[in-house]
Amino acid sequence: MKVLLVEDNPAFAELVREVLLEVPGETFEITSAGDLSSASALLAAEEIGAVLLDLGLPDSQGIETVRTVRAAYPGVPIVVLTGLDDEETGLRALHEGAQDYLTKDSLAGPSLARSIRYALERSGVRKELIRKNAELEAAYGVLAAHEEELRRSVSELSRAEGRLRESAHLLMKAQEIAHLGSWEYTPANNRVVWSDEVYRILSLPLHEPAVDYGEFLELVHADDRCAVDAAYRGSLEEAGSGYEVEFRVVRESDGEVRHVHERCEHFRDETGAVLRSVGMIHDITERRRAAEALEEYAGILKGSNEDLERFAYVCSHDLQEPLRSVVSFSQLLERRYRGKLDADADEYIGFIVEGGNRMQALIRDLLEFSRVTTRGTTIRPTDSGATLVEVLRDMQTAIGETGASVECGPLPMVMADPTRLGQVFANLIGNAIKYRRTGVPPEIEVSAYRVGPMVEFAVQDNGIGIEEEYFGRIFDMFRRLHTHDQYEGTGIGLALVRKIVEQHGGRVRVESEPGVGSTFRFTMKPV
Repeated sequence: MKVLLVEDNPAFAELVREVLLEVPGETFEITSAGDLSSASALLAAEEIGAVLLDLGLPDSQGIETVRTVRAAYPGVPIVVLTGLDDEETGLRALHEGAQDYLTKDSLAGPSLARSIRYALERSGVRKELIRKNAELEAAYGVLAAHEEELRRSVSELSRAEGRLRESAHLLMKAQEIAHLGSWEYTPANNRVVWSDEVYRILSLPLHEPAVDYGEFLELVHADDRCAVDAAYRGSLEEAGSGYEVEFRVVRESDGEVRHVHERCEHFRDETGAVLRSVGMIHDITERRRAAEALEEYAGILKGSNEDLERFAYVCSHDLQEPLRSVVSFSQLLERRYRGKLDADADEYIGFIVEGGNRMQALIRDLLEFSRVTTRGTTIRPTDSGATLVEVLRDMQTAIGETGASVECGPLPMVMADPTRLGQVFANLIGNAIKYRRTGVPPEIEVSAYRVGPMVEFAVQDNGIGIEEEYFGRIFDMFRRLHTHDQYEGTGIGLALVRKIVEQHGGRVRVESEPGVGSTFRFTMKPV
C-alpha cells in the first residue's frame, strides 16, 4: 500500500518510515512531503492509499490542514499526527473528515499500522455508503420520475375518461337528433345490444333487455320481413362484408309504421365465420314523407306547367291571326291617309302600328319559348362551328348595318340540338349587336374551352354592360333593363337561352362591367 507522509520534520519522518517498515505482515510504500503544496502535487499525480498528516506544516496549520486535503481529495483516508495530547483537536479532526488521529509521543508501529488499516476500512465503508447513497438517490429519482409519470398518466387517464364520457353523451345526443341508432348482434349467443335511439325508434322502454333476432323480425312490417331476413342471411352465406336495406317497422306501443334504413357490417374470424355484426338504423320516416310530398307537388307543378305552356301556345297561335289583321289594316291606314288627317291622327295610327309590331314580336318569341318546352330537343353530335357559321349568315344584314365584327376561334363538336344551339348563338350575338355603345361598332368574340366534363362557350362583346345586381335576373321571363324607346326587345330572349341550355344539361351565366362589355358563358356536353 502506498502511504503519503506529510511531515516537515525529516527526523520524525524517517522514524515513521522505520516504524512502519518493521510492522510484521504489512507492506507499506512510503512517500514523504514536507509541506502541503508538495503533498497536493503528489496526491494529484499518484495513487495514494492513505495520508499521514501533520497539523503543523510550514504552509498550513491546525485543523485547516485537514479541511484543505479533505476538500481537494475527499476519497483519500487521513490519519492525523499531532504533537499535542489533545483529544479535542483529534475529535475536531475526525469531525472535519479524518479517519483517525495519533499523537507523535505515543507512536508505535502496530498502532500506526492498525490506524492506517482502520482508516482504509472506514474510508472503504464510507465510499460504499456514498455509492449506496448515490444509488438510492438515483433510484429515488427514477422512482420520483415514475411517480410523476404515473401521476400524469392517471391524470391523463382521468381526463380521457372524462372526454370519453362526454363523447359518449354527445354521440347519444347526436343519434337522438339524427334519429340514428346503433346495434350489435352476436350470433354465438343470439344476443342483440341496442343504443338508446333504437329503443326510441321502435318505441320500446329504454334499458330493457334487447330482443333476440327472431323477436326483432317480429317488429318488422310483415310485407318487409322476408326481404330483411334475406338481406341478413344472404350476406352471411355469400361471405359478404355486410348488407344495406330499407324497410318498415311497426311500433308495438301505438301501431305506427316507421320507415328505417339499416346498414350492417360483419366481423369474421380466420375461418370466415361471423363473430359479430355491427349496424345502424336510421329513422327516415320524415324524409320519406317529405320526398313523397315533394314528388306529389312536383307532379302537380309539372301538370300546371304543361297546362300553362299549352295555354301560352294556344294563345300565341290564336292571337296571331287577328293581330295580323290589326297590323295590316293599321299599316294600310298609315300609307293611305298619312298627311290627309290631322297630326294627332297620324300619331295615333303610328302608335297602333308600332304597338302591333311589338305585340307580333312578343307573340313570336312567346310561341318559340313554348315550342322549346313542348316539342323537346333532338340531341346528337353537332358541329358548333358550322352552326355558328349558319347563324352569322342569317345575321349578315344586322352585322353590316351596325359595322359589327364577329371573331370566332375553333369550336368543338358537342351533344346538342343544332337548331336550339343556333337559337342560343343568335340571341346572344343579337343582344351584343343591339346593346352597343353609341358611336362604338360592336366587337364580338365567340370561343369555347373544355372546363371539367363540359365545354364552356363564351360570347364576349364591348357593349353597354350590365350592373352586377341584375346578373341573376336578366334570365327571367319578360325581364327588361331598358325601355322600348332605348332598346327594342320582348324580354324573352335570355329566358329562352337559359331554357335551351338547361335542357341540354348545361348552365348559363354572365360576367359584365358597365361601359366595358359583357361575356355570356354557357356549357354543353362534349361528344
